[in-house]
Amino acid sequence: MAYKHDDKSSGQLIRSADWNLMGHEIERLETDKVNRTGDIIKGDLRVTGKVQLDSLAVTGDASITGKVQFGPLTVSGDASVSGKAQLGSLAVTGDASISGKAQLGSLAVTGNTSITSGVLQVGSLQLSGFTDADQDQWPNVVWYRDIGKNWDEGLIKHSSARGKFGRAGFGVHFHQAREFGLWSTGWDPLFAVEGGTGNAYFKGNLAINSKLDVNGQIWSHSDGFKFPDNTIQITAVRIAAGTRDFGTQTGVKTQSADISISGFQSVPTVIVSLSRIDSEHAANLRINVTVTNVSASKFTINVETWADTKIYSSGVSWIAIGQ
Repeated sequence: MAYKHDDKSSGQLIRSADWNLMGHEIERLETDKVNRTGDIIKGDLRVTGKVQLDSLAVTGDASITGKVQFGPLTVSGDASVSGKAQLGSLAVTGDASISGKAQLGSLAVTGNTSITSGVLQVGSLQLSGFTDADQDQWPNVVWYRDIGKNWDEGLIKHSSARGKFGRAGFGVHFHQAREFGLWSTGWDPLFAVEGGTGNAYFKGNLAINSKLDVNGQIWSHSDGFKFPDNTIQITAVRIAAGTRDFGTQTGVKTQSADISISGFQSVPTVIVSLSRIDSEHAANLRINVTVTNVSASKFTINVETWADTKIYSSGVSWIAIGQ
């Protein structure tokens, strides 16, 4: 039962029940401090020990230097936490400064939130500062971690020994069984990286101002490759080559040979040249090599002589270039 004071005039008697009630209430307040529902404290409240409350609402500024455990904490001014705070929720209408460890169910700050050291944990989100040391820090900013279920997602700082360019820096870590991506409106995938393999997907154009160094294959599934002269190559260049021997040939005569080719999707360009010749030295050398009837599957080589020219044997080299 709460004590209710009744003013007395000089000389009035005090009932023993009132005296006892007042004494017990003073004794309780001395022992338990403040723990009555609905009490309002006017002025500053300073606690140097441990505070455990179901809820706390502060209309001014709140400064916590020790360890506190609240249900919800509502601050209409600025909130500063330099010790360890474990709250069901934290709502601050001003700025929030955390220099210790804070574990929250939910966090709502209308001003700035500053984390100078320690860890802020809100639900499954964990935030804290990194140091400037050249070492791995793993991971201090976590949005979800359940390694048993292949979820290990967070922001890490890596040492220069791990950097691909020999520099320390920051990166995103995710499990090898997962992927990392960026999406636009309506879950439209713009970019994705597959864990483990490193396979990457880009929806739009990729602009590279320097050289592109590729260790594996380059695939173009559509539209081909565009070169600086604005020409576009849809398919890879196909090259085939070979030689063909021809026998004795005297006077006006033409020898022809059909050459079969494969792997071309369209009619290639065929180039022929004389690679070998054995002729009669007593007669003038007259010879012409041409190619005719070119298609995607074959072409014809023609060797022509005239007048008194005599060829004992000749050879023709050919090369077909196309797609």
